[in-house]
Parts: sequence; C-alpha cells; structure tokens
Amino acid sequence: MNDKIKELAEQAGLLHKQIGPCVETRYMKKKEQDLEKFAELIVRECVRACLDEGAKWRGVQDITDFKLCAHVIKEHFGVE
Repeated sequence: MNDKIKELAEQAGLLHKQIGPCVETRYMKKKEQDLEKFAELIVRECVRACLDEGAKWRGVQDITDFKLCAHVIKEHFGVE
C-alpha cells in the first residue's frame, strides 16, 4: 500500500499502526487490499474531475494546468 494512503487510513482509524510483532492474517491482508483499491478509486475520480473540468474550459483557458493538476495528484498518491 502506498505510504501516503496508509498514513491517511491510519489517521482515519481504518488501519492500526503495528506495535510489536504481529501475525498478519489473510483477513487483515484482504482488508488492506480492499482499502487500497478504494483509495485508488478515489484518487482516480479526483484525477478525472480535474481533466473533466479542464475539458470544460477548453478554448477559454490553457488546459495544461488541469493536466498538471491530475499528474500531481497521481504522483502524490502513487497511482498510475
């Protein structure tokens, strides 16, 4: 899981920081994968919103700013 997504999940109380040795169960791993997929979908939705908004402004304003915004969001969260 991307470090930034993991950090936000911990802040939201969705993941607990590991304190001491802990046996990771399949259930825990599956939940972490579900959370990662959910976070990735949210990031992709934000990127799409940037690009959709940029498309609305085509001809009025340079859409490069919107593409840059989308790229920065993907890079920040480690989403391809």
